Amino acid sequence: MQGAEEPFAFPEGHFDAVTLLDVIEHLPRYPAALASCRRCLRPGGKLFVITLNAHSLARPLLGKRWAWYQDPTHVHMFSPRMLRRGLEEAGLEVEALKTESNFCSVGEGTKFLKPLRVIGRVVHTPAFGDSLLAVARRPG
Repeated sequence: MQGAEEPFAFPEGHFDAVTLLDVIEHLPRYPAALASCRRCLRPGGKLFVITLNAHSLARPLLGKRWAWYQDPTHVHMFSPRMLRRGLEEAGLEVEALKTESNFCSVGEGTKFLKPLRVIGRVVHTPAFGDSLLAVARRPG
């Protein structure tokens, strides 16, 4: 089985889209994974990334109960600036980078928050949402 940080075993320009949903924060060598995503995308193809937001309002409120701290396999905590820089250094053009809070699955790592699922939607927020959503494209 191939790990996510190994070069993808697909030819250049093979995909219209690639997703890294709650993955990048687990990758010690995430720049290599982003470069591999870029290579596998066709020109104009899109990469979608979701990861926890280092600037989340939940982080100081929950402390060590915040989702990022609940998973010992998390190795990188991304701020919007850090994620943008990683995407750009991989040769991708960032089309959108926003924060959001997902009230559809809230409480998976912090059980006492589970009642918030009644909100049942993803809320986009100006800066302090729990997650970052980035959409980047391969130029060309």
